[in-house]
Amino acid sequence: MPNTANTKQQVVSPNCSSVPLLASKKLQALVGRPAQANGWQPVRATEKMLFKGLTPDVVAQLQQAVRLIDGRIDAIMRAYPPAMKNRLFAMRYGTVDALKAMPVKTALCMLGLDTGQVNIKLLANLNYFGHSV
Repeated sequence: MPNTANTKQQVVSPNCSSVPLLASKKLQALVGRPAQANGWQPVRATEKMLFKGLTPDVVAQLQQAVRLIDGRIDAIMRAYPPAMKNRLFAMRYGTVDALKAMPVKTALCMLGLDTGQVNIKLLANLNYFGHSV
């Protein structure tokens, strides 16, 4: 005999485990809680990077360069088929991690971006993360 108190329809997300959302108090608490309540909030890459020991003008130029590099990488990746985008990108430009480890000027040139959009003199020996190369 079915339980009448449990006749509510249970919603299960296709990404969830086999435990229905309404049957788990812990999952309900996680879903009902806003992102800021648990201390985590999604932020953009340029906002979460802390460039310690750099002057504000260098930080501004580096953030501009990071936005340019990220935008170009994203545009290139979107042009490739989803299953092959990382491999095709790596064949032409190298891995994304290697590209970000090289000096900003080199990365901008490899991606075909205009180096006149940022002050290259300030970023001469810095990489994507603000570390000296």
